[in-house]
Amino acid sequence: MKKWIITSLIICLCIVLICLLISTLLSGGKTVFSTQNYKINEKTLDYCIDLEKIDYVEKYKSEYGDYFLKAAGLDPEKSLKKQESCYGGTWYEYFKNLATEKMKNKLLYCEAAKKTGLKADKSLLEEYEKKFKVLLNGMKKSDLKILSELEALSETYLSNLTASFAPSDKEKNEYYEKNRRLFDCVDYNRIIINSGTDASTDLTGKIVNSIKEAGFEETLKLYHITDSNDLFEVEYKTGYMYEDETQFGSWAFSADRKVGDVVCFGGRGIDSVYFIKRTAYPADYKIRKIQKITVSADNIKGSVNDLYEIARKLSGDNNTEENLLAYADKMGFEVENIDALKEELSLPLKNWLYDSEHKIGDYAVLEDGFSVSFVRYCGEGGSYFDNRLTNAIVLSKTDDYLKQLKKEIKIEE
Repeated sequence: MKKWIITSLIICLCIVLICLLISTLLSGGKTVFSTQNYKINEKTLDYCIDLEKIDYVEKYKSEYGDYFLKAAGLDPEKSLKKQESCYGGTWYEYFKNLATEKMKNKLLYCEAAKKTGLKADKSLLEEYEKKFKVLLNGMKKSDLKILSELEALSETYLSNLTASFAPSDKEKNEYYEKNRRLFDCVDYNRIIINSGTDASTDLTGKIVNSIKEAGFEETLKLYHITDSNDLFEVEYKTGYMYEDETQFGSWAFSADRKVGDVVCFGGRGIDSVYFIKRTAYPADYKIRKIQKITVSADNIKGSVNDLYEIARKLSGDNNTEENLLAYADKMGFEVENIDALKEELSLPLKNWLYDSEHKIGDYAVLEDGFSVSFVRYCGEGGSYFDNRLTNAIVLSKTDDYLKQLKKEIKIEE
C-alpha cells in the first residue's frame, strides 16, 4: 500500500514538472526581466538580439558591403556564439548586451507611458507588426503583439518627451558657453613639409619665422611653395572642429588664440606649419542636403561604371532630380536623401561638400576605399550649429530623465 502511494506521488510530481516545462516552452522560456506591466522572456529577447544583428548588418553592408563585415569577423549566416567580435567577446554577447540595454529602457518608457494613460500610435503599431512578421519569420502572435507594443509605445512616448525638451534661446546660450569646444570651429592654412629630404634642413624654422614677419601668402611666394614638387603641400581648411588628443586641436582651441598665430608640429617624416586664419567660432554654416547613391567595395566592377554613366547622362539640361531618380531606378539603384552633417561623412565627401562652394545640381563620383558614391548637391538645410546644439541639449535632458526613471521604476531580473 505504501509503495503504491509513493509511486502515485512520484507520477503526479512528474506530471506537474512536465506541465510546467511545457508551459515554459510554450510561453517562450523563463522570464529574463520584467516590470509591473510587462514581462520579457528568453524567446522575446532572442528576437531582439536578431533585430540588433539585422540592423547592424544592414547599416554596414549598405555603406561598405561585405568588406567591413569580413574585416570585423561577422558572418550573419553562422552562429553568433561561435564568432569572436571585434569589440571583445562573441558577437552573441555583443548583440545581447545591446538588446538588453535597449529593451530595459523601452520597458521604462512604456511603464511611464502607462501612468499617463498614453497609448501607442495605431499606425506605428501596425507598422511594427508588419516589419516583425517579415524580419522575424515564425514569430508567435503573443510575442509579436508584446514586442510591437513595446516598440510603438516607447517610441510614441519618447517622441512626445523629446518634443517637450526643446530648449529655449536662453538654454542654448548657456549650454554653448559651458561646452564651446563641442561646437566651435577654426579656419587655418597649413604648409606640409617633407622633413625627410635634404632640402628641408632648417627650412621649417625659416618658414615659421617668415610667416610671422611677412605673412602667409608672401611666404608662399618667397619659398616658391605654390610650385608643384615633392617637398611642399598646402592645405586650406575651413570649419575645423576640435579633436581630442591632437596637438593642433589642443593648441588651436586654447583661450588666448588669435588670428595670425603660427605653430609647427613634426612627426613621421613631415613637419606641419599651421597659420590661424579665423579663431574659434560656432559652426554656423548650413546643413547640406544631398542625394546619394552608394556602391560597396565588393560590388564595384560593373556598378561603378553605371554611376559614371548616370553622371554623364545628367550633364547640361538633363540635370534634374526627376532624371536622376529615373536613371537610378532603371539601373537598380536606390537614391538616399540626406541632411549631411559634417562629422558623420566620409573624408572624400566631407572635403567635396564643405571645402568648396556648390550650386544646386552640382554632382561628383567619389571613392573612399570602402565604397564609391554618386553625390548630387540639393541646397542648404537648417543651421548646423543650432541643429547640433538643440540635439545635444535634448539628448542631455533625455539621459537625465532616463536615470530618474531607473530610480523610480523597478526592473526585476
